[in-house]
Amino acid sequence: LRHRQLLALGDEGKTLAVAGAIVDGKINNQRVVLQRQQRRGEATPPDEGARGPFDTARFDRALAGMMRMRQAGLGAGNVETLRGYEGKAAAFYFDAVRALLEPGWGFARREYYPPPDPFNALLSFSYSLLQKDVFAAVNRVGFDPYLGFFHELEYGRPSLALDLMEEWRPVVADALALELVNRGRLRPEQFERTGSAKRPVQLGEAGVELVLRAYGERLEATVYHPDAGGGGGQTSLRQAMRLQAYRLARVILEDGGTYAPFVVR
Repeated sequence: LRHRQLLALGDEGKTLAVAGAIVDGKINNQRVVLQRQQRRGEATPPDEGARGPFDTARFDRALAGMMRMRQAGLGAGNVETLRGYEGKAAAFYFDAVRALLEPGWGFARREYYPPPDPFNALLSFSYSLLQKDVFAAVNRVGFDPYLGFFHELEYGRPSLALDLMEEWRPVVADALALELVNRGRLRPEQFERTGSAKRPVQLGEAGVELVLRAYGERLEATVYHPDAGGGGGQTSLRQAMRLQAYRLARVILEDGGTYAPFVVR
């Protein structure tokens, strides 16, 4: 499998096909998560933890921008151009996320290093948990987790794990963060201001325990997967991650077919 993986990475057409499928699946899943949160917020009474009125104009503009980038990505001529479209789609996406959050969270945009506000800190922590599990799934199948199709190759970067993590970010980590925040299970005051330049904001001990428990429960949630049970059926999100890694392995080993990302509707 690793030999075929190396050969595929040397083929620009195959690399772009896999990367393009990953990005298309990710943007689809981002859209669905946003729309679910929008519907849930509108249907929940204020006395039951509803977010309340949000900036629908900002939300709609951001969603439209994501869809433009998704369409543009389908016609990208190389992976570098595709990365540009994906980055722009992500900026639109997090602008829509901002519209779903109370101002007290201080979230203006996605910032990684370091996360400057509680919601960014929550996302970064959730992504670290997700990366660990996707890395394990990639290893279990037999891939080299450091040789990816979409993420640039860099020493110490598990590029393939990050590739396969993309379609799961919205479904697992983002959805979890939005649920915890908008249902009032996490509040900004549960985060600590450390005064450290490297990590200025971090979850307190009780918040870490809450997120770990909720994340574990999230991975045991059942979803439909076309490969579950040999012909399609219900399985856990955790197992669905492994099935996606096996799905990519079949595409690489059989030297044909197109990678189909996990998508929600």
